[in-house]
Amino acid sequence: MKKKPFITFSLNGSRYGIEALYVEEIFFLPELTPVTEVAPNIAGVLNLRGKIIPVMDLESRLGYETQEYQVSDSVIVLHSEDILMGIIVNQVHEVQIIEESEISTQFSQGRSKHTLKKSLHWPSMTPCMRGLVQVENHIIMILNIETLLQPVETEELAGIDPGIEEEEFISENEQFHAHSRTLFCPHASQKEREVFYSRAKNLRQSLAHEDIKGLMPIAVIGLNEEYFGIDLELVREFTPIERVTPIPCCPPHIVGNINLRGEIVTLVNIGFILHLNYNRVPLRAVVVATEDFVVGVVVDKVFDVIYLSKSQIKPIPTAVHVVDEEYLRGTVAYQEKMMGLLDLKKVLNHSELRVNEAS
Repeated sequence: MKKKPFITFSLNGSRYGIEALYVEEIFFLPELTPVTEVAPNIAGVLNLRGKIIPVMDLESRLGYETQEYQVSDSVIVLHSEDILMGIIVNQVHEVQIIEESEISTQFSQGRSKHTLKKSLHWPSMTPCMRGLVQVENHIIMILNIETLLQPVETEELAGIDPGIEEEEFISENEQFHAHSRTLFCPHASQKEREVFYSRAKNLRQSLAHEDIKGLMPIAVIGLNEEYFGIDLELVREFTPIERVTPIPCCPPHIVGNINLRGEIVTLVNIGFILHLNYNRVPLRAVVVATEDFVVGVVVDKVFDVIYLSKSQIKPIPTAVHVVDEEYLRGTVAYQEKMMGLLDLKKVLNHSELRVNEAS
């Protein structure tokens, strides 16, 4: 059965998912420049490193009444064929690995089953949905990317020059700034407006001499209340941990084995190598596959997938000694905090993480 990663997020009290394949990047909501000539579902546009990107008010697109934007909201940038567009969401959650067969276009109501189109009370939302899926304690509505972006006429943005120079754009934006803020989040505080504006300014900055296609996909995980990034190319899947079988004669950081659809996968706790006091009950694992082994790394949570350029990776600050620097490739800003990028291959090749097969 075919499994795919989905980015999940909250909007208006409900959970949604969209294929990670279509996700270009994720960042906190910046100040948007309104453009009155485009479709009413478009909240505005932003300059993303020289590209003018329309940003959709997803609540409006799905048939809800638009709520006031918050500084905690995020933008997920989607790409489909020749369309590049952002959608505004309330909160981005974990990456979920979902089998296609688990996505249902029907749900039970009493003894009968009804199709989504006939039974949901939001007719404008129905065409944008592929179906529903139950993941742990949440029902996630899976969005159809093609239908979601279909009504947007990107040609309407043709009059906006994406090659505008940085200084020129800033100058024009400064002139329009007071008026723009009146339209965008008019009830935000002065401090919140400054946050929105600062984010927009940072997103305009160009990645000088770098190829966008060379961005590195990174899975963001939580471990002992810290953020860490791991190379997504090493990740085979994310899975909840339901039952663990202990392995005799192994140290405590070898958590045990799980049966993953008939495959026995050993779980390891990498906290001791990173000098983290991590002794929680494992609830989730990142299944990592290399040319030498397949292993499950226990984590608290999987947050999202981001795409990094080499210029975003910074050296490890000398004053920071949260984890063993030997296993970090550098640090990067994530959600206004600093996140360590793990050299996961090096961590997993630590001699004490090797399970004696003869045991």
